[in-house]
Amino acid sequence: HILGKTGKRGLRNLFCFAENDIIERDSECMGEFAVKLSVRRMAASRVFSRVLLFYLVLVLFFGGVCCAAYFWATETNVERLVERNRLVFENSAIGLSNTFSTIESFTETLYDQKELQTLMGNTARERGNLTIGIYKTIEELPLLSDSSGIIGGYFVYLPAADVIIAPKQGYVGIEKYYDAHFALDPAQPFADWKREVLEGSANSIHASWSHHSEIQYSLPLASRLIGVPNARAVFRLKPDRL
Repeated sequence: HILGKTGKRGLRNLFCFAENDIIERDSECMGEFAVKLSVRRMAASRVFSRVLLFYLVLVLFFGGVCCAAYFWATETNVERLVERNRLVFENSAIGLSNTFSTIESFTETLYDQKELQTLMGNTARERGNLTIGIYKTIEELPLLSDSSGIIGGYFVYLPAADVIIAPKQGYVGIEKYYDAHFALDPAQPFADWKREVLEGSANSIHASWSHHSEIQYSLPLASRLIGVPNARAVFRLKPDRL
């Protein structure tokens, strides 16, 4: 009643002004809070990006190190493998060369076998009685081996008598012994084997790689009495050792 209408209107306006001021202040506070929140989010996003980038760099670094180590190890293993194979090849070549040197020197030894030379001379002139000569020869013939274990044995073929002799062994009428003792390939007929291995005029090597049988190295052998080749020395080589 004291304030009157004018006082009430003024008081109402005062309250409205105060309310508007509070709302404006709240709006300002909310705006500041939103800015701060946005700044914090941006800061957190930057930290996360840096951490992610750091881990990505680490992954790429260790990946590169692993790849480099792998290629280095692979190259090293290949170089070692090549070197090892080269040494194996050289040792094999030396062993094979020594084997053929052994065969050559042993062939010279066969020329010094008295009973063998006598038998070769007799079969060249006349067949006669060969039983005693064959027996003496197979008892006289020396055994043969080499340090590489490639040579498995040998035999001598006397075509005039159709006889094969070896240390402690003699075969008269060799065709009947062909399958069990001399065949390189079961599918190869005796006549073909005889023509290729026993009747050649030069050094030759024969094998059947599909059956992994022995390798036969054949070379001519001459009689000192007549001076021309009239026999064949055949050396039996082991393919597994080769």
